[in-house]
Amino acid sequence: MSMLTEEITLEVKGMTCGHCEEKVRSVLRALDGVRQVEASAEQGRVTLLVSRRRAPEQSAIEEAIQGAGFDIVR
Repeated sequence: MSMLTEEITLEVKGMTCGHCEEKVRSVLRALDGVRQVEASAEQGRVTLLVSRRRAPEQSAIEEAIQGAGFDIVR
């Protein structure tokens, strides 16, 4: 991680397999400013590396995950 990027980690409920992980990665990669996405069904976590200059709003990240059929753990 550099000074130009920021790491965001969210707990996500409902991912059960590699297909679920890929679905989450796919919708998040489509957001402007997302540079890298790691999703783990086993850990129930999604970690994004985003551009500090063009980082998506937290609400956009959460809406993308929820739109893919998964829940954010708060």
